[in-house]
Amino acid sequence: MAVLLILLLIILGFVFWIVRKQLDSGRPVVTDVVEQTSTTSEPSEDVIPETKPEFDSVALQKTLDDWAATIDGQASVVLADKDANILASYNASQQYFTASIYKLYVAYFGYQAVDANSVDPTEQYINGHTRAECLDLMIRESDSPCAEKLWNELGKQSQTEKLVAIGIKETSMEGLSTTATDAAVMLAFIVRGEGLSAESQTAFLQSMKTQIFRDSLNVGFSDDVTVYNKIGFNGVKEYHDTAIVEFGDGRKLIVSVLTENVGTKNIASLGRAIKTAVNGD
Repeated sequence: MAVLLILLLIILGFVFWIVRKQLDSGRPVVTDVVEQTSTTSEPSEDVIPETKPEFDSVALQKTLDDWAATIDGQASVVLADKDANILASYNASQQYFTASIYKLYVAYFGYQAVDANSVDPTEQYINGHTRAECLDLMIRESDSPCAEKLWNELGKQSQTEKLVAIGIKETSMEGLSTTATDAAVMLAFIVRGEGLSAESQTAFLQSMKTQIFRDSLNVGFSDDVTVYNKIGFNGVKEYHDTAIVEFGDGRKLIVSVLTENVGTKNIASLGRAIKTAVNGD
């Protein structure tokens, strides 16, 4: 028993001597695995590149302000992206008589009725035109008999309530008043196809692309720019142009212009100024 105790003391002493020697030499008593783990660097965080905006809103706002300073009469303008984010504006909430801009709203709900299969687009509707033909003509040629029949059929108050429900809150389909902001929001719905089938969106845009009144924004933009628009006018007093403008590189800018006593030449000059601001030329 004494011998075992002596051997145990010898072993403990030897272990103590080894530990003491390592401590004296400055080496920590750790394994190689721990040393490797302690020197492993932290993983670097992913760097998210900044996304350049499609349009320079500062340049667009300056363009609007400069243009507004040159005109007589009253004007309201909204420039927005396809998501209805306003990039620049001038007098945006002023209400105007819609003139034929109301047909944008009527056609939108008319196409929704077709998409819901609640009406037959091939049925004879008015003046020898089918319902589908009327949806095209009220935009492409601003056909009033087609638009007025559908406007009444859909219910004027009901249309106003539906517009409010989708965020178009300053438009009355009973009194036919609207704002540049509301028209821009509707154009954003159309360009995104929101609330419309792909077929209806395509038909709607084709009618706007080929509409026959082309003496304002269409004149201001060059041939490499596609303008999908709906014009509304009331003699020489009101003249409105609401457009989806597609540039050669695919960018789409919404341009909503409502005016009184401004004239088509001034609206065309705004188009030229916007093109310069967008393209930098």
